[in-house]
Amino acid sequence: MPQFTAKTWAVIVIAFAAVLIIILYRSPENQVNAPSSEGEVAVSSTPSTPSSSAPGQQTSLQKPATVQKEAISIKIISPLQSEQWAIGESHTISWSREAGVSGQIYLASASTRETVGWIHSSTGPNQTSFSWSTSDVALSRSSALRKNIGVGNYIIKIKFDNPKIAESSSGVFSILYPSEIKPVSHSVTIQNYTASPSSITVKRGEQVIFTNKDQIMHTLIVATGIKVVVVPGQSSTFDTKILTAAPYNAYSEQYPSLKLLMDVK
Repeated sequence: MPQFTAKTWAVIVIAFAAVLIIILYRSPENQVNAPSSEGEVAVSSTPSTPSSSAPGQQTSLQKPATVQKEAISIKIISPLQSEQWAIGESHTISWSREAGVSGQIYLASASTRETVGWIHSSTGPNQTSFSWSTSDVALSRSSALRKNIGVGNYIIKIKFDNPKIAESSSGVFSILYPSEIKPVSHSVTIQNYTASPSSITVKRGEQVIFTNKDQIMHTLIVATGIKVVVVPGQSSTFDTKILTAAPYNAYSEQYPSLKLLMDVK
């Protein structure tokens, strides 16, 4: 083994240390933040972990929050609560707005809430009403088989083919035999040559009962050729089924203050 002087050993140690420093400096771990030859910062190919953002701020890796939309509300406006429909006669089921999708109309028992049957299997997207015979229902939405219904209390429901539209339910109404149905009546009092109330809204077929509390007989003209005579202290009933849907002025030719606006739907 050759003999080296102390000076020679010192040079060898310094050279070895310099090579070791260069090797460590050029390792991948140290190249991430080491400046490049052009003075730019070298970027490691390994993606870094995103730093946390301040509350309310969104990082590039965060998904935007999902906005939940409220369910669209469509109301059944016919039949009304406590309304009476004659069995076997045509009645109109109507709702407040178009759904934009198809739907199904079915009948449920008012007492048990169980489905009795399907009235109509597929409403149109722009439909807002349906005329029902009020006599039978289908066994299912897809069935052609039908069964007769009986008199009783029911609820009509409409379910649209869109989960964002809430199911609609009518109020409890009755299906009765025609002889059981009592016409809805509206009372109008004639006193001091005026009518109270001075205006009413009725459905075609409902009755208006005029009660005369004046000391003289009054004659009201409802439409051309239609007169209602009310003697003192008594009442007279006028049936609106002879009218078409329209507003009417019931008035006295003898006493201008005696008048009534009657809006027939």
